[in-house]
Amino acid sequence: MRAGCWAHVRRKFYEATNGIKSQMSLGRQFVKLINRLFAIERHTNGISECERLDVRQRKAVPIVEQIFQLVEQTQVIAKSKLGRAIQYLLNQKQALMVYLTDPQVAISNNVAERSIRPTVMGRKKTGCLVRARRVPKLMPFS
Repeated sequence: MRAGCWAHVRRKFYEATNGIKSQMSLGRQFVKLINRLFAIERHTNGISECERLDVRQRKAVPIVEQIFQLVEQTQVIAKSKLGRAIQYLLNQKQALMVYLTDPQVAISNNVAERSIRPTVMGRKKTGCLVRARRVPKLMPFS
């Protein structure tokens, strides 16, 4: 089972707030709703898994439903930033819903991504990327 990352969704909608002027406020509405999901999640730190699942079911599920209702009511240009954000949300819908039914799944994978960043950045800085090297042609000995 694959879980989606609400932080990635939020980032797409945040980028959409800098797009077409008529769609900026709509992008902000999505960001505000997603921020509410993260606020709920912050309040679940330190509680049991059973309690976390209960809080998610009572408080987060209605907000997620509201997000998808807003998508249904929204008409946008498909290639706009907001259109791409909505398409990303719809493509990830099943994976995004996983955290609502499994208390062990985080709302985002930011912690995992931050933990691997030093390794990846270190590889980039030192040039330690695996590359195919060109072998120089040997000249026949005459």
